[in-house]
Amino acid sequence: MIVRRLNEHGLHEFERFISDLRSGGKQNTPINLLNDPSASEEMSVEIELEEINFENRYQLGTYLVEKLDEKNVQTLIGDTGFWSSLALLWFDQLCPAKA
Repeated sequence: MIVRRLNEHGLHEFERFISDLRSGGKQNTPINLLNDPSASEEMSVEIELEEINFENRYQLGTYLVEKLDEKNVQTLIGDTGFWSSLALLWFDQLCPAKA
């Protein structure tokens, strides 16, 4: 998938989802925000990522370094919408549900 950054509405919805989880809610991860034009937008840098199940966070980090290696990542460093979209993409792996 081509990564889109969460816009203000998407960030708000993602924050609401996390807040609901903290309050004991059991919603499905709103992965649809990543492709919803009202919640996300195209970026100036095209990055294609796959929805992979990683064995650990180190493997995820290595994958990101490989995918971002040839991109102008300086523009992405402080981009909350971009990093939040990655957190949402792999949310279930980064924050697995407690038994």
